[in-house]
Amino acid sequence: FWFKSLPSFKLFRNARVVEAFHGMQPEADYRTIVDRYLVPLGDKVRLAAARAWDQGEHDKAIQVLAEGAVADPENLDIPSMLAKLLMRVHRYDEAREVLVAMPATARDTAELATLRAHLDFITTARSVDDEQALWDRMAQSPPDLDAHFQAAALHLVRDEYEAALQALIVVLRNRRDYNDGAARRGLLAIFDTLGGDHALVKKYRGDLARLIH
Repeated sequence: FWFKSLPSFKLFRNARVVEAFHGMQPEADYRTIVDRYLVPLGDKVRLAAARAWDQGEHDKAIQVLAEGAVADPENLDIPSMLAKLLMRVHRYDEAREVLVAMPATARDTAELATLRAHLDFITTARSVDDEQALWDRMAQSPPDLDAHFQAAALHLVRDEYEAALQALIVVLRNRRDYNDGAARRGLLAIFDTLGGDHALVKKYRGDLARLIH
């Protein structure tokens, strides 16, 4: 490579020149240009974990993310992905620990609120050991809100979305802050799963709006 003047700057990436200029420049300019081509640590971690997961190395993927979360604690995309993968391998308690450890502002984002709702439903459904007793409790008056939430969880894991929505609306109608907002998160998670154009979302969106405002 020929240099037209001194000093000259050439930045190589993948064996080719991607940036070049001539003459003295402030140090900050050099840093800005180099940083433009550096892959952030968080992206490297998530890419490595995704590759391991796709190759069937699930434990390795989880380990990569766990170590990455320690190395880059400000990057909340890493623990978010870690929680998702832990749920995929049914390590629900560990997934909950990851989510609880995240800052409250992060837990309230739409993505993580949906993830927490799915986790709430899965763990609640797994805790039901007598379905007939649960259905009997559903008939009580005033409503047994725990029973309705448990029923919603069972319906959801069976893809019985409308029954799940109806049970959650009963909970919200009687206590909007039930279980730290679990019923509201649940409804929104179902809406997110179904998509805005789904008939059930259109049918029940108004009910949710009236109950939470």
